[in-house]
Amino acid sequence: MKNLISILFFVLLWVSLFSQEVEFIAEKSNAFFGTIKISDLSKKELNEITENNFAKIYLKELYDLNRDDLPPMMGEFILKKKVVYFKPRFPFIQNKEYIVEINWEEKIIKSILIPTLVKLPVVSVVECYPSVHWVPANLLKMYIQFSGPMGLGNVYEHIKLLTANGVEVRRPFLEIQPPLWDSSQQRLTIWFDPGRIKQELTPHENMGPPLKEKGKYKLVVSKNIKDANGQMILKDFEKRIYVSAADREKPTVNKWNIKFPSMPSYPLKIKFNEYMDYGTLYSGIGVVDENHKPVPGAIAIISHELEWYFYPDEYWKKGKYILMVSEKIEDLAGNNLIRLFDAKYESGKLNKAESVQEIPFVIK
Repeated sequence: MKNLISILFFVLLWVSLFSQEVEFIAEKSNAFFGTIKISDLSKKELNEITENNFAKIYLKELYDLNRDDLPPMMGEFILKKKVVYFKPRFPFIQNKEYIVEINWEEKIIKSILIPTLVKLPVVSVVECYPSVHWVPANLLKMYIQFSGPMGLGNVYEHIKLLTANGVEVRRPFLEIQPPLWDSSQQRLTIWFDPGRIKQELTPHENMGPPLKEKGKYKLVVSKNIKDANGQMILKDFEKRIYVSAADREKPTVNKWNIKFPSMPSYPLKIKFNEYMDYGTLYSGIGVVDENHKPVPGAIAIISHELEWYFYPDEYWKKGKYILMVSEKIEDLAGNNLIRLFDAKYESGKLNKAESVQEIPFVIK
């Protein structure tokens, strides 16, 4: 009898540990539409939800990579009437499987398939940066912007660099795995092979740079590349590329035309003396007040990455401000404010005279 009671107790304990229900809220009339619901939690579990490690959500494709450094989805857990809802910062992808990892006493892994809610739009390439067609022979990076989230497979088999005669350039890109997507999986960063760009390295000596000065090329993104829902994109994308001489000069703030706002409603404007790297323009320049508190606002990059505008969320108030320029700002060749990317070793000394720069200005 005692053995039977022990077995019964163990079974009940096991059921209790694994009784959590996980479901996706698909009804649009529900206030929690688009969230994952975790219910049937014990009182102790409900007390644990304020802790960051209560539960984590992963896209199954990424979870299956078994990476120790895999970050969970960004979002928030909301407790409502003894039920927990996970609201993602970016919407879940339809027809994709996610892993819910509940970390309470024993790690519990549950999978959930996000249903198809609406007819899925066809994704296309909407822009490719640098948006200008003329680039230096030592161009370091390109960014491909899609209209919707993309899949996580091997993208490089669908991206080709062709010569003017239609001949495919052999291994022009550094095939980073997993590919370098932004958090929305809509912007892909591709690097030209640095070993072929940097002088005096073996790949540079044996194969030469991917882009030849005065050469004409075509970057092609095949329509066979798959979006996050497994669909092919709308059509092939092509970008013409014309190659000028290599750029072996560092960008310098002294050559930029900076126009500070003369009216509370005007933006802060910077016009560069050369085309700049799209990605670092967003992360490398900002505005703070005199207490070094960031000023909220929106950034616009126009004129083929030749101009940077900052629009504050509210009109400028009278007072002192500082334009912050990071040393990480790069031109198209990957040269930043303190060093050349493509430089011979004997001349590759760092000049730290131009570090992070603070440029004060006043709104009257």
